[in-house]
Amino acid sequence: MQKLATILPSVLRQRGLDQAFSAGLIILKAQEWIESVLPVHARSIKAKSINDGLLIITAIDSIALQEMIVRTDDLLTWLNAEVHSARVVTVKVIRG
Repeated sequence: MQKLATILPSVLRQRGLDQAFSAGLIILKAQEWIESVLPVHARSIKAKSINDGLLIITAIDSIALQEMIVRTDDLLTWLNAEVHSARVVTVKVIRG
């Protein structure tokens, strides 16, 4: 019997859901990173979407925005190492 981890990628690819699954995983992992690295601002910073390698992160207040902007390179490096299917090229942090 095969493990789910070996079957799931091919099933998702056959159904055309692999990109949506990868996008969701990247957003989830980005949010986990934010919560662990910036716990004080975790409620103010949210990973919102990813499209064509651009990860959009919103920050409610200017202090959280600045803190996240300073750490975007760290997040980008971590995401690409952590999520093997990640194709994150740029992280954009906006006020929102």
